[in-house]
Amino acid sequence: MLWAIVGAASLVGLSLQVSRIYNKYKSLSRTIPTVRRVYGDREAQYEDFNSLVYTNAVVHEVLRLFPPLVGIPKYCVREQTLCGGKYVVPANTYLTLNAAGVHYNTDVWGPDAAEFNPSRFDPRENKLVKGSYIPFSEGARSCLGNKFANVEMVATLSNVLRRYTIHFSEGYDEARMKRELSESHSVITLQPKTPTPVIVKRRN
Repeated sequence: MLWAIVGAASLVGLSLQVSRIYNKYKSLSRTIPTVRRVYGDREAQYEDFNSLVYTNAVVHEVLRLFPPLVGIPKYCVREQTLCGGKYVVPANTYLTLNAAGVHYNTDVWGPDAAEFNPSRFDPRENKLVKGSYIPFSEGARSCLGNKFANVEMVATLSNVLRRYTIHFSEGYDEARMKRELSESHSVITLQPKTPTPVIVKRRN
């Protein structure tokens, strides 16, 4: 079941990435020289993962805007106090972490929290606030498939982009994309309500 969910999250994440990055495609295209330099003529290897900094940042930013699990279930074994004692959570309480609420928090991510900006996850420019990014939860009870899903998405996205260009189908524009993505709904994991029509062409 775990790997089914991880696989679903990966596929959903990729579909949302492809949809979301259209309006930033020129920005994303700057990753292509790096991808080609890292891969050369060979297939992707696990060791390449950390070298693809911007592609990693794109994956993280999409998962921030569209977390696979909007609500993450938790169980409080012992009584806990939060926010310096302001809130008390009794023992044996079921909780749900609001991943979307955390990821769109303007106090953490700034006034442009709802905008697509992969540079938030560039370690050379920014440092994440602990607990501010939880697409796979966080800590000892976080999703075991976290690393697997991230590596899979980075490898697939980078391989697709180095070989193909992707554009909206005729008559489909950014405004429609944003409207339809805003209607994404949860079926175990977050999913787009409708498919995004695209044209994929092999690069010369």
